[in-house]
This record gives sequence, structure tokens and C-alpha cells, in this order.
Amino acid sequence: MEADAQDVTEHRIAVSANGTAVAVWLEDRSTGTSEFSSVHARAYSPATGWGDPVAFNLTGSNSAGKPEVAINANGEAIVVWVQVGDPAAGTSRRFNIASVRYKAGAWDSAPTNLLSASDIPDAGFSMDLTAHQIALDDAGDALYAFTVATILDAPDGAWAKRYRNGVWEPAARFLTGASSEARDIRLAAAPNGHTATAVWKQYNNSSNKYRVLASEYTEGAGWSAGHAIDADLALGSYDNPRVAIAANGETTAVWEASTTGGTRTDVYASRFAGGTWSQPTVVTSISIGRADGFIADLCSDAAGNAMLVTKPYDLGQIAATRFSVSTGWAQPERIPPETQSFIVPQASVACNTKGDAMVSWRAALGPTNSYDIWARPYAAASGWGTAEQIVSLPSSPGLTLRSALVGLDDSSKALTVWRQDNQPGVSPPQSLWSSTFK
Repeated sequence: MEADAQDVTEHRIAVSANGTAVAVWLEDRSTGTSEFSSVHARAYSPATGWGDPVAFNLTGSNSAGKPEVAINANGEAIVVWVQVGDPAAGTSRRFNIASVRYKAGAWDSAPTNLLSASDIPDAGFSMDLTAHQIALDDAGDALYAFTVATILDAPDGAWAKRYRNGVWEPAARFLTGASSEARDIRLAAAPNGHTATAVWKQYNNSSNKYRVLASEYTEGAGWSAGHAIDADLALGSYDNPRVAIAANGETTAVWEASTTGGTRTDVYASRFAGGTWSQPTVVTSISIGRADGFIADLCSDAAGNAMLVTKPYDLGQIAATRFSVSTGWAQPERIPPETQSFIVPQASVACNTKGDAMVSWRAALGPTNSYDIWARPYAAASGWGTAEQIVSLPSSPGLTLRSALVGLDDSSKALTVWRQDNQPGVSPPQSLWSSTFK
């Protein structure tokens, strides 16, 4: 995917219903005196394959981080990242959100900044923006949401911006006057841009734990005030929220919590339909919690049928749990073949609008624990297909691969991208690779 000798440190991919895709990644260009990352992107056409890569932030002293990408049904895309820089006049914020668009087969020549001088002026450093997400509707308008956690109260909480008529509107806080840090925001928007939902976790000062909050967007009315959707059914904090949305705006949200206070991790789910959230229910559990999170990924088709992928602690048990609008949550199904007795669990899932899905995951297999990437398709008409290996990387020279991310179009073609060592070593540089499923 890239011929640069620099180390690829982070990547994302988005695939449109029409088969167009955009990948974005960071490359480490640090020196002995300073950390520095550049931003790279590349578009994929189902007719011609991968186009030429573009690069941003190649020079200077201000680094970049946290890349995200969104794509619409027309194959237009927007890439955003956190760009470190000198504070704007009247602010202490030493970063902005840079964005570039891909439209009609061409990239913007230079990034545009999303945050004005009046947007979260009291934020300090780029690390204060803990998470962000971008959504692009079929008309080319956008919604952007982010969470902030600082040592100051003023900018804390979850925020949103809207792009309409060629202009980014001022940022607004979901919960006015919020004085506690927020993290892990997720944003999902319907293709027509008329409805959207954001979910995140925010620290609750009275109960001394994180709660799961949500805000719903309706065109013309704007965002609702942030409100808890977890019903506080579990002990301890609530973590790792995910959200997926149907074409009509109905939303599925999932998150992690421990009903037992630490001996078991549960995945709770709630649905937003008819203007209200359902009572959260446990859809799957494990007996021992995971430090890197139990939930791997969540996606939805246009009708609201969802697919949840989890990474249990038990070896070899990456699982998918399907939600049907008509029948509810099914039982979890093991995704790897029975012969895969050991998994180093990393996984992702993508849905298309028709109800098909694709799961990609990393496994460590065989007597040498060689690193593999596998994938398994789901067809709405016939169920799960056969798992297939994409790549195997021998572990004996000390090589590894990680973070297989997948996207799926409406013809059931898939793209998976991952990072892979290109030479042995204690901390060898990694390159970005891709594979297509047709």
C-alpha cells in the first residue's frame, strides 16, 4: 500500500456501497530530538484498483495523529486528523483538526482546519482530545464529534460540529456545563444526513465512575442534550461504547460493564427506535475481563440488522452475535475454524446495506505461533461462509502483523488492510498491506 521506508503506526479504512474505498495512515518520521508523524491516504476504485497515494504534513515540526475517515454512497470521502500547531490568537489550544476531501477522483491540495478560534479555546494539548469521529452524508455534508479530557473543566465533555453550505458551524457541547472528562466517542449517521447518533463515556463525579451517554441528531432540530443510556445496571465503570445506525435512523448501541463487579465482563445493548432507548440487556459475557476490551467492532445494514464481534479472553473464541430487527439478538457464533486453537485476538467487522457482513481477524497458529490474518463472510440469504486465510507471516524471524480492518460494498466485495513487519528486529518498521475479496 505504500513504498515509504518509514514505520506505519496507525491506519483506518472506509468502503462505500459502490465499492470505492479510502485508506488513511500515519508514518513515523521522528528524529532523535522530536516526535513527528506524517499523514497519508489512498483511494481505491473497483474498476482500476488503488490510485496514487497522497501525503500531508511531511515537513515542519508539528506532528499529526488520530486519523479517521468517512465515505458516502457516492464514493466521496473526508479524512480528518489531529494536527499539532501553535495556538490561535486568544486560545491556549495547541492543535486543530485538519481535513482533506476526496471527490470526483481528486484530493484537496491542502488541508482545511475544522476548529475556529472560538472552538474549545481552553483546551491545551492534542492529547486532551481523547477521541473523534467524522460522518459524511450523500449530499457531501458532514457531522463531526469529539471528546475532551483536560485538567480544566471548561472544555471537558463531548462536542459536535456540523458542516453545511460549505461552512463548518461553531462547536457545541452535547451536555452544557459538563465538568468531567469524556472519552471514546462514536458517531453514526444515516446516509441522507437527517439523523445521527453519538455515544461516549463520561465520568460521573457523584458515582465516581464512567457512564455511557448518548445524543441524537435530527435535521432541523439539532442534537439532543447528552443523557445516560446505560440505566446504571452494572457495578463499576462502563466502557468501550460502539454505535451503528440504520437508514431510517434507528440505532444499535453496545458497551462493556461488569454486572458482578469484576469477575465477569458483560456486553450490554440498547436500541434507539421510535424516539426512545430500550432498556439495556446483556447479549454476551465472559468470565474474565480483557485489558484491551471485550468488544471488537459493531456494524449495521440499512434495515438496522446489526453484527457485533467480540474478543473473549478464552483462546480461539472470537465470536459474532447478530441482531435481527424481527427476532432480536441471536446466540454468539464462533468465527475461527475449529482447528484454530490459539488466537491473539484482534478483529473487525463490516456490513453492507443489504445485510451481508465480513469479519477479519488476526490469529497466531501452529507450533511456531506464526501470525495469520483470516476472514469469513456472512450472507444475509444463506448465513456464514467458510473462513479463509489472507496471509501468514512466520514468527521465527521475529515478524508480526496487526490490526486487520475490513470494509464491504454492496456487491459483497471486501477490502482488508493491516500493518506488517518488513524486516526482523525488536521494533521493526511496519508497512501497510491490503487484500481484496471478490
